[in-house]
Amino acid sequence: MYKLNVFHIAFWALFILSSCSGTKSVQKGENNGIKPVPSTETEVTEVSAVAEYHLPVFTHDHKGDDKEKEYRHSKKREHDLIHTSLAVSFDWNKQYVLGEANLLLRPFFYSTNTLVLDAKGFDIHQVALIKDKKREELEYTYDDLKMTIQLDRIYSREEQFEIFIKYTAKPNEIRDKFPEITEDNIGLFFIDPLDENPLKPTQLWTQGEMEASSCWFPTIDSPNERTTQEIAITIDDKYISLSNGKFIKTTNNNNGTHTDYWKQEKGHAPYLFMMAVGEFAVVKDKWRDIEVNYYVEKEYEPYARSIFGNTPEMLEYFSNLFNYDYPWEKYSQIVVRDFVAGAMENTSASIFYEDMHMTDAELLDDDNEDIIAHELAHHWFGDLVTCESWANLALNESFATYSEYLWIAHKYGRDEADYHLSKDLTAYLGEANYKQEPIIRFHYRDKDEMFDRHSYQKGGRVLHMLRNYIGDDAFFVALTNYLNDREYNSAEIHDLRLAFEETCGEDLNWFFNQWFMVPGHPELVIDYDFNKVKNSIRVSAYQKQTEKGNTLYRLPMAVDIYHANGKKERHHIVLEDTVSTFVFAASQEPKLVNVDADKMVLCRKKDNKSVAAFINQYRLAPLFLDRYESILSLYKMQEDVEVQKVLLEAMRDSSWIIRREAISMIRLDNETTKEEAIVLLKDIAKKDRKSQVRAMAVTKLRGMRNKAFLPIFEKGIQDPSFLVKNISLLGLSDLDDAATLKAAGQLDEEKNPTLINRIAQIYAELGTTKHQSFFEEQLGTQSRFSQYSIMENYVEYMQRLDNPKVEKRGLETLERLALESNNRWLRLNATKSIGMLRDSYNSRKKKLSLNTELASTNTNELQEIDMRISELNEVLDHIKSNEIDESLIEFYQGM
Repeated sequence: MYKLNVFHIAFWALFILSSCSGTKSVQKGENNGIKPVPSTETEVTEVSAVAEYHLPVFTHDHKGDDKEKEYRHSKKREHDLIHTSLAVSFDWNKQYVLGEANLLLRPFFYSTNTLVLDAKGFDIHQVALIKDKKREELEYTYDDLKMTIQLDRIYSREEQFEIFIKYTAKPNEIRDKFPEITEDNIGLFFIDPLDENPLKPTQLWTQGEMEASSCWFPTIDSPNERTTQEIAITIDDKYISLSNGKFIKTTNNNNGTHTDYWKQEKGHAPYLFMMAVGEFAVVKDKWRDIEVNYYVEKEYEPYARSIFGNTPEMLEYFSNLFNYDYPWEKYSQIVVRDFVAGAMENTSASIFYEDMHMTDAELLDDDNEDIIAHELAHHWFGDLVTCESWANLALNESFATYSEYLWIAHKYGRDEADYHLSKDLTAYLGEANYKQEPIIRFHYRDKDEMFDRHSYQKGGRVLHMLRNYIGDDAFFVALTNYLNDREYNSAEIHDLRLAFEETCGEDLNWFFNQWFMVPGHPELVIDYDFNKVKNSIRVSAYQKQTEKGNTLYRLPMAVDIYHANGKKERHHIVLEDTVSTFVFAASQEPKLVNVDADKMVLCRKKDNKSVAAFINQYRLAPLFLDRYESILSLYKMQEDVEVQKVLLEAMRDSSWIIRREAISMIRLDNETTKEEAIVLLKDIAKKDRKSQVRAMAVTKLRGMRNKAFLPIFEKGIQDPSFLVKNISLLGLSDLDDAATLKAAGQLDEEKNPTLINRIAQIYAELGTTKHQSFFEEQLGTQSRFSQYSIMENYVEYMQRLDNPKVEKRGLETLERLALESNNRWLRLNATKSIGMLRDSYNSRKKKLSLNTELASTNTNELQEIDMRISELNEVLDHIKSNEIDESLIEFYQGM
């Protein structure tokens, strides 16, 4: 699963109610792709403004952090679920699933006469044993979470039996009985089921991870279970369906409905079952003899191949790289509305969130190929071989995350891939500031906690180090052996370690123990000392994390020495002491000593190089990450004129990433380089081939607040890139309100979330009553991630206009979202927006009350303010009384 890191303007929820994303991480386009300045320490990381990986990812609520962590073992297998056959139809009015399930099972080992199934919040109509094609009623007990069925006799492990269950699943009502089940984990989601919202399509889709499939069909809901499946889906004729496996046939029911039949003949975990229903365009593709399809809303049919078109090449690449052909019957990808994560790797049918819908113009700024590669790679690591328990989640997510790197390196080169990996390191280190856990952890409060940047980004980096340590050949042979040994089965971390040990012949316990089984990471302080007398350079590395009693790491790495005579030599060292010191011969002080020359070690690093050494690192060292690290490090040394000269040089670098970094860091108050920098910036703003670089150049020029650059901003608004349009609008807004409002009006029918958020900000500051319809429409069409910031700007717009009619309409919309949204973060943000409106009235009242003269002359205004505060409090009380989410209820108590 690809979880999204919601750094951008889930502005209250982020700090109050969440930790971690995405895991499966990245919220695209946040901060307009513009990055903040680096941190004060030199780190082998990017200080990144973009974060997904699978929301953050909202992994768990802090309110349970005082709860004791429990040991979480793999689920004991009492039965083997062999085959699952489902027949489902839907009551769209009540949002029910009307289901029949036939389950073929056998005792796993011990003979038994009872069967326990997971089934959350069902109405059970019949439970029977299928015997000679007849149904024999069975006795059972049911506590709304599990069914315990009394079989007709004791069965041995050699004997199979078939159970029939007729039921009604009520996913939207589960939380009425079990509020501890979060709304993201109700298994099946109806989107605009009554077709009440003209701006949103009617859809239905499922999300089974972690153990939510049992919210819509009875099963043994555990990652170490495996079953084949078939499903018959009855739906209105206007809809199409998608499920796992092959499409077998459709039957016309002659009543306005039809039944689609899907069948998967290879076993997988129940959480990977999927179903989606709606009105979609299906764009057909192919890989070898396997069907590859892209399901998108009809509006995006022309762009489906632009979005997903590299999938066949990915299938070929991963099949060859893993030396194991894609193992499933087909591969489909579907984009749905209001998805609860970034994407989900349901076997042969991955689901993606709506921001995957992009036009060709939007794809100029960014794409989502990392997410596409992530979900596809899961079909080997997660679907074919599945983590035995959530404690071993990294066996799914670390590999999928690292596969992003593998694909990007293959398709776009190592520079792009290394940049992607550096963002993973940044994401992990950011989380490590407040949370440090083993990647493989058996003690946790709730399984949601496992979906964090440890399981995703840290795990991917660890696999990268392992590959570097044992070599490419051994690494990929070991992966092939692992897949063959555990195919269509579950695995734990020791299975992976043994696969590597049996391949390379080395005991790797030391590596797996320090990287997978204990928390934290190295914090290295590196110092250099050239001794003229002894003709030597001493390098010392201090593992600072040991000050806190944390793990002392064994760190093999390369050191490259660039001698004054132009000679380069490589040394291989191992850091394994608190302070490791190495002395190398050098007749003159080297131009550069490059520690961890392959830029492999996962660490936080303070590298005490001189300015000259960092400049030499930029100019001499071969890797993108060498240059990238040196540019980030030189930022805090930028008073040095030589640094400014290097930044000018870097603005012409072959890597767009380096160019963007250098632009963000160059000083425009340095008389030596200012003139050349401005000329270069103007040229880059118009001509650079990468929109991210053009946007950064416009941003830099905007910072000068100079009307001479108005033509740059006006031209930028016509740029094909939405990112450049966005930044250019911002530059224009600093200088000309009327021109800004006019330009925004020409662009406000676009659907790009980055641009729409900028226009919302402009209308909040400059808009009139006629612009209210813009806010209302965007709150009905934009993804929930964009809606967070639109709400904030809507409140600012209402406060500025101070128009009762505008406020009444806006308040009705926010109240509706706070009461009716099926997403708790949207409900929270809508409620907080109403609270902001109330607080603004409280501030006005306080200001008037403190000034005696004003208070006496503004009695009517004070009365009006009191009335508005009272009305807003009534709305908030109504919202609070109708909320059932425990975390929101607890938060609302403080409002």
